[in-house]
Amino acid sequence: MPSPPVFKPQEEELRSNFLKYTRIAFQAFSLKSTPRILDIGCGTGVPTLELAKLTKGEIIALDIDESALKELNRKIEIAGLSYRIKTQLGSLYELEFPPNSFDIIWAEGVTSIISVETALKTWYAVLKPQAYLVMHVDAQNLAFDFEMISNQLGYEVVETFLLPEDAWWKGYYSPLEKQIQSYLELHSNNKLALESVKTYLKTIKQVKKNPSRYRSGFIIFKRI
Repeated sequence: MPSPPVFKPQEEELRSNFLKYTRIAFQAFSLKSTPRILDIGCGTGVPTLELAKLTKGEIIALDIDESALKELNRKIEIAGLSYRIKTQLGSLYELEFPPNSFDIIWAEGVTSIISVETALKTWYAVLKPQAYLVMHVDAQNLAFDFEMISNQLGYEVVETFLLPEDAWWKGYYSPLEKQIQSYLELHSNNKLALESVKTYLKTIKQVKKNPSRYRSGFIIFKRI
């Protein structure tokens, strides 16, 4: 029996279901119409392109994944946004930009890699005074009282908000389950196919049982 192609979630389709929350977060603070934005951990640019719709400013999209940036560059060219969006290969731990470079740092998918506290310390220098740092974090991070630590590091907390309790189920895991079902229908009776999705199915089962455990939200800091 030939091996089936390895199952890969259609991440862009899943990620686009969360753009409504990107828009809510962006509208939570006031800013000039042409800000300079650094989108950290941009991946293939689902939030990056949404930010380009929300503002007329310049966006630097940073990621360490060269293949993801290649795909984003393809989409930037198709959208005719090469004059406003530039990609850069680099680490989120070592930002190679001059001090006071950005009006906004946007980070939607990096808190599994870098802690909020480390991000506040590491990214401070490249933010302009009165600039904003926006992070999408899990609910446990959001429950932490950042008021004291952010003040110590030169920030104030502007806004926090939780996504709906079932947001990850409706926006990610339920659609993912449908993707898996379609994949298994194409490769029915193939044990290797079933094995390749076993981990995903286990997580989906856990989310069904307790969706609030997978809750997340946004926290918006302002450099002071």
